[in-house]
This record gives sequence, C-alpha cells and structure tokens, in this order.
Amino acid sequence: MNPPRYVIDASVGVKLAIVETGTDKVRALFHSASRDMNSRLYVPTLFFVECANVLWKCVWRQGYSAKQAGDNLLELQSLPLAKVETTQLLPLAWQLSLEYRLSIYDACYVALSEVKEMPLLTADIKLVQRLAGSKHQVVSLDSLPL
Repeated sequence: MNPPRYVIDASVGVKLAIVETGTDKVRALFHSASRDMNSRLYVPTLFFVECANVLWKCVWRQGYSAKQAGDNLLELQSLPLAKVETTQLLPLAWQLSLEYRLSIYDACYVALSEVKEMPLLTADIKLVQRLAGSKHQVVSLDSLPL
C-alpha cells in the first residue's frame, strides 16, 4: 500500500476533533501516516484558522465545551503536518478562485495541491464536484477505504 500523500483541508482536519461521519477514516489516515516515514500530509497555514472557526461555531451554536474546543485546537496544531505559508499560495489561489469560482480559502488548498503535485483530500462534496473533470486532483474523504 502506498504511503498517504495528500493536501488536507479543514473539512478533513476537524473530524479529528468533532466526531462525525468520516472521523474513523481521518483517524485511520493519520494513524497510517504516523507509521510511514514516506507519508506526507500538507496544509496551508490557514488550515488552523479555519479549524478554529469551526470549533468556535460548535461552541456557540451547539454548546460544545470551550475548554474542549481549545484542547482540540492545540491537538490539531501538534499534528505532524507539513505547513506551507498561505501567503505563498495567494497568487495561484487567486487565479484558481476566479477560474473555478472557488472561495479563496478553498483555492488555497487547491493551489497547494497543484504546487506539491498531490491530491487534495476533502470532505466538501461541493468542492469535489466543482473541480470534477478539471486537471486538479481532488479526492473525497468518502472515497477512501477505511
């Protein structure tokens, strides 16, 4: 089996903190990546801001513990992820956002995927659909085996 090599977006990362559909797959992915020195999981630095925003929404909208959300954020920051400064991705992300009508946030992940020549792994079905048929490799979390 090939080592995991993905750019992951916040829709995948938050599943480590908030247990929901796909959490088991994300945990298995990170477990596999931690055991294989050839694995690579990349994120733009905006990943952490986006994850923090999801956790904030859970606190205010769903009554999730603020302490637990803070702990989750620290855990996410400690993951063995290769981080790429978002500002380095902005010129390409801007072009991609205009070409595919993506949010600049989503376009940053697609840009990183292009730069690193590896698939973007996402739980965002709309993003997968928007880039279907394009040159960009976007993999749905749903399509990963457990």
